[in-house]
Amino acid sequence: MMTIQTVRGWCAWALQQFVTVGGQKHLDQVIDYVEILTSDANYYVRLQACVPLTALARNRYSVLPNTKVRFMTDKQVEKTEKLVFQMMFSDENQKLPALMKAMGKVVSYVRSLDNPTAMKLLKTFLKLNFSHMTKKKRGGRIG
Repeated sequence: MMTIQTVRGWCAWALQQFVTVGGQKHLDQVIDYVEILTSDANYYVRLQACVPLTALARNRYSVLPNTKVRFMTDKQVEKTEKLVFQMMFSDENQKLPALMKAMGKVVSYVRSLDNPTAMKLLKTFLKLNFSHMTKKKRGGRIG
């Protein structure tokens, strides 16, 4: 079980709850608050900001039930994608393996990339060293 250590970290989880049909009318405010959290000086808060950012990225092209109306406006989609790439391409964030691991989940929902952005994203992931985050298997037999 994860224990949230800061009020701002808890805010990130609360903001995620608004990325629903019921919270649609609050999306502009949610995106503004997520933007504040993604640029927080505290690494832990930026890590927690990935929670609502993932929900925004995942739902940005969703359509409302029984309609052809999109869940988010073009402006909201554009701002969400801007936040994702600001976080992903930040030199400071790239030094933080746990944050980059969380951003991997966020960007997995951003599937509509132009070629230059896709290449920049690929190069960013290739230069990161996640080897210290993988578990090493111990030798021996089970049983």
